[in-house]
Amino acid sequence: MKNAQPAFSIWRTLLRDPFDGWCAAPDPICTTPSNASELHVTTSTRRPEGPFRIGRSETGLGLFATDVIEKGTFIIEYVGPRITSEEVQRRRNTRYLFEINSRWTIDGSPRWNTARYINHSCRPNAQATVSRGRIRIRAIKRIKPGDEITYNYGKNYFETFIKPVGCKCRSCERKRAKQAGLGG
Repeated sequence: MKNAQPAFSIWRTLLRDPFDGWCAAPDPICTTPSNASELHVTTSTRRPEGPFRIGRSETGLGLFATDVIEKGTFIIEYVGPRITSEEVQRRRNTRYLFEINSRWTIDGSPRWNTARYINHSCRPNAQATVSRGRIRIRAIKRIKPGDEITYNYGKNYFETFIKPVGCKCRSCERKRAKQAGLGG
């Protein structure tokens, strides 16, 4: 088991309500061809199953605890179609790709992948691990109801997508507010 780091992905690219009937192809529930680039309407009304809900966060949409999640508890699996490393290179700036090994990556962009709503934090309360080709998210500290579930996306993702616009996680926002208060 190793700590997992997303391979250029996970950022929130669609900020619509997650259950408004829109999803991104490819999606096994839908019949749109996998090479379709546009969004399409589905009739899926599946809600997340687990001690969490999708809601608005400081950075867009996020995943929030609805019950206490104890340290070490499995929260959710990051799922989606497996794609090859060659396909990853063609999709270079896609934000929902999660590398599971040197040959395979999970494309977590389908809207039915509830784990895609977990945001980055420099001081996370969860951690992604890869084991037997699956990405599992577990709590690394006790998470209270109402807390946003977060994990660290890793150095490569941070340097590519987050650092250029500035990290907006709660920890970094507090640090900037504290520095602004001391400087003024």
